[in-house]
Amino acid sequence: MLRGILTIGGWTAASRVLGLLRETLIAALVGAGPLADAFVMANRFPNMFRRLFGEGAFNAAFVPMFAGLLAKEGQQTAERFAAEAAAVMAFWLIGITVLAEIFMPQVLAVLPHGTGTVTVVEGGLEIPNDAGTNSTLIAHAAAIVRLDLP
Repeated sequence: MLRGILTIGGWTAASRVLGLLRETLIAALVGAGPLADAFVMANRFPNMFRRLFGEGAFNAAFVPMFAGLLAKEGQQTAERFAAEAAAVMAFWLIGITVLAEIFMPQVLAVLPHGTGTVTVVEGGLEIPNDAGTNSTLIAHAAAIVRLDLP
C-alpha cells in the first residue's frame, strides 16, 4: 500500500512541477498580452473535457460500476460494459468536438476574457491592444482551440 501511495504521490508531484515549468515557459515565450489571453482562453475547453471525461465525473461513475460488474457477473460482462461505455463516450466526444470546431468563435465570444493596454512584441511584430483586439483575441483563441481540442 505504501508503494502505491508513493507512486501516485510521486507522479502527482512530477505533474505539478511540469505544470509549473509549462506555465513559466509560456510566460517567457508569449508574455502578457492578447496572445497570452488567447492561449489561456483556448485551453479552457480541452482542460474542461479532460477534467470531466478523463479524471472527473465519468471516472467516478465508471470505476465503481466496472468493479461491481467484474466482481458479481464476471470479466466478460464487465468488458462488454466497458466497450459500451467507450462507444457512448466516443460518440459524444466526437459530436462535441465537431460542434466546437465549427462554432468555437461564437462560443469564445460569450466567455469573459481579459484585455489590457499591453502591446505584445513577438518576433518584431507589434500587436496593439485597442478596441478591435477583442475580435483578434477571439480569432486567435478559436484557432488555438481548433488545434488543441481534437
